[in-house]
Amino acid sequence: GFAVRPEAKALYHAAAVLASNDLVALLAEAQRCLRLAAPEAPAEALLALAESALRALRARAGDAPSALSGP
Repeated sequence: GFAVRPEAKALYHAAAVLASNDLVALLAEAQRCLRLAAPEAPAEALLALAESALRALRARAGDAPSALSGP
């Protein structure tokens, strides 16, 4: 585990929300874009991509910049 400084609890909460709820909201928006581009695409089509990105992040010990793919 780890300790959160009492004065940083709001920042800790913000980090947790960004990593969980905001991730889900971002995927919902990505699915909306996909439906506009390809209405026949299944809603779960982007989940494999998101899961792959999270695996890359975990493999790099949480170092987000090194887990990015693409040019």
